[in-house]
Amino acid sequence: MLKKTICVLSVLCIAIVILAALQRLVTPKYYDGDMAEGGLIASYYDSEKDHDVIFLGDCEVYENFDPAVIEEETGLKTYIRGSAQQLIWQSYYLLEDTLRYETPKAVVFNVLSMKYDEPQNEAYNRLTLDGMEWSGAKIGAINASMTDDESFITYVFPILRYHDRLRDLGEEDFKYFFASPRITTDGSYLRDGVLAGNEQIVAKPLVQDDFGATAWEYMEKMRRLCEENGITLILIKAPSIYPVWYTEWDGRISDYAGAHGLNYINLYDRRGYAGISFETDTYDGGLHLNRTGAQKLSHYFAPILRDAISGDAPCIVDRRDVGDSEGADGRDVGNSGMADGRNAGDSGMADGRDAGNSEGADGRDVGDSEGADGRDVGNSGMAAGNDDGSNGENEPRDTVWPDGRGPEDESAEKYAFISGGVDLVPGMKWDKEAPITGEPISYFEAKSCVFEGIDRMYTYAGFEVDVSPDADGGESVTSIWLLDDSVTTPEGAYIGCSREYVEKIYGESTSAQENGLSYEKGGISLEFAFRDDVVVSICYALDAR
Repeated sequence: MLKKTICVLSVLCIAIVILAALQRLVTPKYYDGDMAEGGLIASYYDSEKDHDVIFLGDCEVYENFDPAVIEEETGLKTYIRGSAQQLIWQSYYLLEDTLRYETPKAVVFNVLSMKYDEPQNEAYNRLTLDGMEWSGAKIGAINASMTDDESFITYVFPILRYHDRLRDLGEEDFKYFFASPRITTDGSYLRDGVLAGNEQIVAKPLVQDDFGATAWEYMEKMRRLCEENGITLILIKAPSIYPVWYTEWDGRISDYAGAHGLNYINLYDRRGYAGISFETDTYDGGLHLNRTGAQKLSHYFAPILRDAISGDAPCIVDRRDVGDSEGADGRDVGNSGMADGRNAGDSGMADGRDAGNSEGADGRDVGDSEGADGRDVGNSGMAAGNDDGSNGENEPRDTVWPDGRGPEDESAEKYAFISGGVDLVPGMKWDKEAPITGEPISYFEAKSCVFEGIDRMYTYAGFEVDVSPDADGGESVTSIWLLDDSVTTPEGAYIGCSREYVEKIYGESTSAQENGLSYEKGGISLEFAFRDDVVVSICYALDAR
């Protein structure tokens, strides 16, 4: 009996060892040049746990700050616990995880992730969660982060997620079997090179002027956890041209910081004081700073950080003046916070056109004055300014598809936006050398954090086409956004029409919310967002269900 028990235990042990070895083999090895960001979280556990300051957040912290400069300026030892698209609940649980090892004097949190209120993407989740050591904090982070298609067990046994990699193992999988390469000593991941920023970005319409309940819940949890442990919490917004940081969002953070006695420093608006130029201090067109830019920003931020910790200076709460404040270089930025400081009203438009409260891509003022055709369009951004969102005699609009079909024709297999007689559909192949919609008004690109390659945004008159690398090594359309009322969907809906009109055209929504309607056909989701029952955003995307 004893011999049989020993035999069973031996077989079990061997099976466990083989399973562990296979899991280690198929789990991606994050090394320089191949999604190195995925190794940042794990690197913390190899560091000395004597840090005065911990940074939390996404790529806007680990690519924009140099801890060596901060220590040289102030003597404060800093570590950046950043990761790609780190969501605020992930930041919170990383703080919990950090407190298992040390209690820093200050935590610096980059507030961009407040824009997300629900799980986003498994690929990004893995870049943060796979590197965390097992603890209650990791369990909490996984449960808060999983999308509907994910399962907790795949985090416990990664081989269930990565088993397909057995067919595609490379030299690095064996080279780094026992230990991944160390790509950072302080959590930073600084890049060299220069690619000047293109500030002519047309911002998508702002749908929600406040953050979601989940984002606020974790902001409050983070604040309380810092307070309970005697940690100074400092909120920042790192400088970047894109994603757009809207004035309304800036105001929400300012109000929260003021109400709780926190420091909030908008480093985008202060970039002039830091000596940062998006002509020379960015390596990827304005999304992130290069090494020189990060060193400039760290040199500027270091004394602010030191004074915030010591309490030697008054609490800072940066606020954008709703009327006529000035940027760091003295230029009028109105409410826009534009990269070049030109007055763009409330719109957040990167090209600085005067937009009142919600300018369309065709440059017409749809704020408090008149549209291009002289119609009073009030404050709503509606096509004609009726209080209910209708456009009077122009709603409904008579729209006929290029092939002769009308809005009532149900023969189309999927939702598509039509430009120049060409159907634009998410998922279709894209040829960047021969854009099927003609020459764009503006173009913006950034390194993709999910695939090898570049994410691209092409802006045309009234709409934007977003393109990303695909699994076949090419590029495909990921989404199409309507930007103003100069264009319509083939069925006749447009920015500024009423919710009632949308429901009249499309019928019952496959997914209805207070401020949104979604319709699905042929794997394409057509999504409408509303403010006061008026359409402010229309997007075509791949259906995620």
